[in-house]
Amino acid sequence: MFARFKQHVLACLAGLVMTTSAWAGPMYHVTIDTQSLSSQTGFIDIGLMGLLDSPLARVVVSKLQGGTQTGVADVMGNVLPTADGWALVNDANSDLLLPWQFGARLSFDVALTGDWLTAASGSGTTFAVKLFDQAFNNVLTTDTAGDLLRLELMAGGNVAPATFTSDQAGNPSVVSLSVQQLPVPTTLLLGLTVLGGMAVTRRYVRR
Repeated sequence: MFARFKQHVLACLAGLVMTTSAWAGPMYHVTIDTQSLSSQTGFIDIGLMGLLDSPLARVVVSKLQGGTQTGVADVMGNVLPTADGWALVNDANSDLLLPWQFGARLSFDVALTGDWLTAASGSGTTFAVKLFDQAFNNVLTTDTAGDLLRLELMAGGNVAPATFTSDQAGNPSVVSLSVQQLPVPTTLLLGLTVLGGMAVTRRYVRR
């Protein structure tokens, strides 16, 4: 009986490890209001760029909604489709270009994982989002690099979010943007609760 119980514990531990590794880093929910660009088509440009000494970083962009994708995605570097989005890895200068119909409230989740979370040293990795018009010019006023949103992933797990609502001359952006850090996924909390309950059961069985 105890052997069977031990197998259940190990199975739960394995599941918890998988859950923890999948959600090892912080998550963000991003909203971009493009109603001022109604009827315009263009591109959403999502990029991940590290240096040679940057610890491995992986960013999963999921649940993208608001507006309509108008063509086939163009990718460069290490970019792969996932069940509900895209995964970008910084072992190459990775870039995802999505042809898009603007005019709605865009939203998506960003999950951050990788060796950079625990690395003691190394250069940072930059995750950035841009919007382009159909002619591939910036459709909004942002910083000089054209970024609307930037997440700087630093060794040791530090994240520095930055949003750009105007350019250096103070001209306002034509879109509004919000970035919200999300709490720990409930699947991880559920896994911890299950393990706690099994630990109590194990003490009871021994008696």
